[in-house]
Amino acid sequence: MARKPTDAPREMLVLKLLPNLVSILALCAGLTAIRFAIAGNFPMAVLLIGTAAALDGLDGRLARMLKSESAIGAELDSLCDFVNFGVTPGLVLYLWALRPETSLGWIAVLVYAVCCMLRLARFNVGSRAEGEAAEKTVFIGVPSPAGPCWRWCRCIWPSPSRRGLAGWWPCLRCLWRCGWWGSGS
Repeated sequence: MARKPTDAPREMLVLKLLPNLVSILALCAGLTAIRFAIAGNFPMAVLLIGTAAALDGLDGRLARMLKSESAIGAELDSLCDFVNFGVTPGLVLYLWALRPETSLGWIAVLVYAVCCMLRLARFNVGSRAEGEAAEKTVFIGVPSPAGPCWRWCRCIWPSPSRRGLAGWWPCLRCLWRCGWWGSGS
């Protein structure tokens, strides 16, 4: 269909897309962390999760600074948060430490991912409450990027001499606590 001469062309500035591109770059970092974990390069996987967290902190600030906040940007950010901070850390920890153990490790990963998903869903619904101005600076629970970082300092480097489920119990507790407290429960 040909455009009428009276129609004004839609102006889409590339600069306005920058926050969404940063979110997509963060998603790529999170997915690449999974790839490196599968290959056994766990330090790089953890570094990429940290990179995703830094990019996640940048995209919202860029959107507000450039006045390019949008509903699709908010949804994109939320989906990237779930993958980067709900799925990826659990999979990396499972592949690194919990795979040879019983199914308890996988259950802990599932609980963490589900709690992260519920936390993000609750935040999204709360930020769209009808009749109220959404306050974007107030969180319920722990922000998604903080979940993996919050307790990993203690559980990501347990003593290599401790093997078996008892040696990895701090990791399982870590996933449980991050999932439970991160969901705001």
